[in-house]
Amino acid sequence: MGNCLFDSLNVFIRLPSSHALRLALCNYIRAHPDIFDEAVRANGYNSVEDYVRKMGVNGVDGDHVCIGAASLLFNTKVHVHMPNGRVFTEEPKEINEKTQTAHIKWFPGHYSVSASARHRRRNKSA
Repeated sequence: MGNCLFDSLNVFIRLPSSHALRLALCNYIRAHPDIFDEAVRANGYNSVEDYVRKMGVNGVDGDHVCIGAASLLFNTKVHVHMPNGRVFTEEPKEINEKTQTAHIKWFPGHYSVSASARHRRRNKSA
């Protein structure tokens, strides 16, 4: 439990493992405290370093800070489909022809790959 966000994002980002993705995001957040400090403090952490120390542990639930980091680090537009039909989107700083799109679904306490994303990926490969 707690790895579902990283498992879901890694379907699109494709690092060797979801734990490798977790560590890459933690390293990126640590290297850019100016971007993430306000968000991690709003989540109750004392500092980016405290956040990264906890988030780097396998099994700790990922959050919107990790989604934002994934968007920036991997030039990915991340759409998070919510139970009420709303979609929360994190975008990289610059969208270009290399920008990829990820669709994940959030249900309280759990992330998964959006069924619509699976359908789109299947149709692209056909």
